[in-house]
Amino acid sequence: MTEKTKKWTLGTVPESFWEPIDRAEGDREKFREIAMAMPAEELIELHAQYMAMAEELFTPRHLDHLGPNVSEDALMDIANWVVMQGGDCYFDIYDHPEKTPTRDMISGPSFASIMVEVYGDRFGEWIPWD
Repeated sequence: MTEKTKKWTLGTVPESFWEPIDRAEGDREKFREIAMAMPAEELIELHAQYMAMAEELFTPRHLDHLGPNVSEDALMDIANWVVMQGGDCYFDIYDHPEKTPTRDMISGPSFASIMVEVYGDRFGEWIPWD
């Protein structure tokens, strides 16, 4: 993420953020192809903002729905999965915490993990992350 860029929030995320995610339609291989075609800076930016949007789901309302025994890793898996479903699903779950999936309802790598893999494959290093 560039120094000039601030992490987006629910109120500031542009529709363009969701475009590559929505285009992939939850399909990991389709998203991998999209990520492979992105310039390095765009991939870094998308990853940073993706993680910021995932963190927005850690509200008390969502945590209450999941219960007290959910690990931090499970929370991140769930939030990353929600972002990967696209903007419509994300905002629906944000507005309706009772729809938050549980860890056993999701599987496989998130688009965030795919971005890390693609960046490493293409550029031979870890994706910059703050």
